[in-house]
Amino acid sequence: MTTDADKQTGKDAPEEAASASSGAGWQARLREVGDIVAHNAAIILAILAVTISFVSIYGLKTSQASLAEATSKVNDLATRLASSKLAFERYQAAVVKEQSAQEEERKKLDEVLKQIIQSVSQQQVKMKISPTLEEVLRAGAAAQPGSAVAATTPTTPTAATAVVAEKKPLPATEPAAKPLSPQVQTIKDAIKKFNSN
Repeated sequence: MTTDADKQTGKDAPEEAASASSGAGWQARLREVGDIVAHNAAIILAILAVTISFVSIYGLKTSQASLAEATSKVNDLATRLASSKLAFERYQAAVVKEQSAQEEERKKLDEVLKQIIQSVSQQQVKMKISPTLEEVLRAGAAAQPGSAVAATTPTTPTAATAVVAEKKPLPATEPAAKPLSPQVQTIKDAIKKFNSN
């Protein structure tokens, strides 16, 4: 006779046997995979080595390409910098040349102005007009130290200006009835124009 416990044990026995055989099946499968890996370890290591070498070669090519690109950019920038430097040097030379030309022109104009002032002053002395343009400019230069006009006027008075200085100066306003000669009018116009500038 079988008891209930035996009945249950009998029912559980096939399940236990199946689970034991399935646990043993997994172990057997793991052993098979382990044997395959052990027998083929050299092949697996070779595949891993080839994969790693491909990855490193690709990375090296990528870094070489980026290095070549960076080198190209640096060379391009160096070329641009050299051309900019050359253009700057040309511009600087042109500025220096222009400044020297302007200085020469200013010196020539100063000489011409000096000759005009002396010529007008000599004409004023001959016409007995006082004060002469030179005297007016000297007085203006004394009032404004460092004036450019002071540098262009002669500093030594001539004998003609000394003679005029002894005479009494003419009144500032002349009678309207007396017409001026064309030369005197031209000189007066030149003086007014010069003083207004």
